[in-house]
Amino acid sequence: MKTSDIASLIVYVIFIALAAVVGFAILAPAFKEFSTPQTVAWPFTLGAIASGLVINSILFELGHIVGAKIGGYKITSVNILYFNLYRNEKNKWKFRLKGMDGFLGQTEIAPKSEKSNPKPYLFGGTLFFILEAVAAILLFYYITPMTEWNFFPIVILAVGGMFAIYQIVPVQLDHTNDGYRLYLLGNKAINLEAFNEMLRLKDEARLGNKDIQVKVFDEITPYTSEVNFLTVYQYLAKGEYEPAIEIIDNILKNKENVPIKTARRALAQKLFMLLLIKPIEEVKTYYEENVSLEVRRFFAEDNSMESLRAYMLIAGLLDDSLGEVVYCLNRKEKAMKRCLDSRKATETLLFNLAKEKINEAHPDWKLSDTK
Repeated sequence: MKTSDIASLIVYVIFIALAAVVGFAILAPAFKEFSTPQTVAWPFTLGAIASGLVINSILFELGHIVGAKIGGYKITSVNILYFNLYRNEKNKWKFRLKGMDGFLGQTEIAPKSEKSNPKPYLFGGTLFFILEAVAAILLFYYITPMTEWNFFPIVILAVGGMFAIYQIVPVQLDHTNDGYRLYLLGNKAINLEAFNEMLRLKDEARLGNKDIQVKVFDEITPYTSEVNFLTVYQYLAKGEYEPAIEIIDNILKNKENVPIKTARRALAQKLFMLLLIKPIEEVKTYYEENVSLEVRRFFAEDNSMESLRAYMLIAGLLDDSLGEVVYCLNRKEKAMKRCLDSRKATETLLFNLAKEKINEAHPDWKLSDTK
C-alpha cells in the first residue's frame, strides 16, 4: 500500500471516530433529552450532514478565494462539489461539471506577479473554518429556547472539522491538500518561485499559448522538479532527447530532495528515452544496474503515462513479453484520463512511438491490431 493511501486511510478513520463521537455522545443524548421521535431524528441528522457538506465546501473555497486575492493571484477556476465555474481561453467565465484534485472543492489560481504569495490562499480555508466554529458555538448557546435544533450547527461544525483535518495534514493524501503544499513550499525562496512558475505555465496552457518559455532550475526541490518536467515534455514533443535526459539526470542525482514517486517517474522517463535512442544491450545493462525489483513493480502498477509507456518498452524490448505489452495497451485509456490536458497530445505521440518501436522489434505481434 502506498504511503499516500495509508495516510488517507488514517484520516478517514479519524473522520469515522469524529462522526461516532458526535452521533453517540452528542446527538443521541440530545434526542433522548428532548424526546425527539425517530421520524425526526434521522431526517434531522441526514439533513445536518448534507448541509454541512454543502456549507463547508462553499466556505473552504471562499477562504481559498479570499486568500488568493490577498496573496496577489487571479482566480481561474472554482469547483464546489463538481460544479465548476472556470475561465476559458478568452477569460470568459463558463460553467461545467468536472472532477477535481480536492476533497470536495478546488480553487485554481494564477500569479499576477513574481511576488504573489500563496500562503494566504493555502491558509484561507482553515481560517474560514475557525470563523465557522465561532459562529456555530454562538448559535448553539444563544438560540433559545434550547431544542435539538441547537445541535444542527454542531453537526455542520463537525463536518467542517473533517474538512479542516483533511486540509491541514502535512502529507500527501488521495487528493493534494493545503498542508502538503505548505510542507513542500517550506521556507526556501526557490520553492515559492517554482510554485508560481508552475501556476503561470498552467495558466499559459489554459489560454492556449504556444512556445512558452519555461525556466529550468538547477536546484532540485519537489516544486522545481515539477517545473523542470514541463521543459522535459517540451523536448519530448520535439524529439530532442539528449537535453531532456540532462534535466532528468539532475533530478535523479538529487532524488533525495523529491518525493519517491517523482524520482521513480523521472527514472521511467529516462528509460523510455534510452530505449528509443540507445542500443538495447547498453540500456539493458543500465536497467539491471539501476532499477530494483521494487521500482520495476512501481512501473508496472503506476497509473501515470510516464511509467506506463516506459514499462511497455521494457516489456517489449528487454523482456520480450507480449502479455505485459498488451497489459499496458489495455491500461492506456485509464492512464490518459489521469494525464494533464496540456500533456495529452504529447503523451499520445510518445505512446505511439513506443508501440512503433516494439513493432519494429516484433513485427509478428502486430500491435496496431491490438487495443
